Amino acid sequence: MRRLLALACLPVTAALAFACAAAAVTVVGPGDGGEGGVLFVGNSLTEANDLPARVAEAAAAAGHPLRTSGVTLSGASLDDHWQDGRALRAIRKGRWSVVALQQGPSTLPESRAALIASTRQFAEEIRRAGGRPALLMVWPLPGQTAAAVSASYRAAAEATDAILLPAGDAWTIAATHDPSLVLTQADGYHPSPLGTWLAALAVECTLFPQDAPALPSAVPGGGLRLDAARRALLADAGCQAGSPSAAGR
Repeated sequence: MRRLLALACLPVTAALAFACAAAAVTVVGPGDGGEGGVLFVGNSLTEANDLPARVAEAAAAAGHPLRTSGVTLSGASLDDHWQDGRALRAIRKGRWSVVALQQGPSTLPESRAALIASTRQFAEEIRRAGGRPALLMVWPLPGQTAAAVSASYRAAAEATDAILLPAGDAWTIAATHDPSLVLTQADGYHPSPLGTWLAALAVECTLFPQDAPALPSAVPGGGLRLDAARRALLADAGCQAGSPSAAGR
């Protein structure tokens, strides 16, 4: 597996607005074994359409295998995962190069503070296990702004020296160029298959910027009914969001 690149970190947003139900933790896709890879710790925004698997598919299309897995809990914040304990066990045992942490939009001041505090807790464990912490920036609930989500996640990444995986910024870039893209499900929040693919491209291109030329071909144009121009737009949006020049946006 290629070595993951730790790019300059951008700040980010946190906590979920919807209630944390007593749902079972889902652990998906152990991957192909060996050291390295990316572990995702999050909620239904990561679980929907299997984001870890989509990231692995994008990496495979660029010519290298990538071990990915996920520990998800519906409606969970990072503090919920900390209390649950299963994510911590996966971090300690999995020999992950990167652990991507995700919770809700975290646009409120108290939510941002909770995101930073929880990321600090997890970051210590991730680094102790030999990995690098990362934050998976999400997108706003209806009625919130993408800028507020981005600001919170960027703040958390900066405060904890974590990699920022700016999926939410990629959504904003793509929608600005093509407002007809349907990135969410009917609830206006959970990602559609297209939204998950765009998030996956942002993750892959942030960690492996050298893969950018291969990423348009990673998107399943037939299954998502995308022509070559739209596949290129998605790849460009994902890579633009993850570039160092995006840090001040």
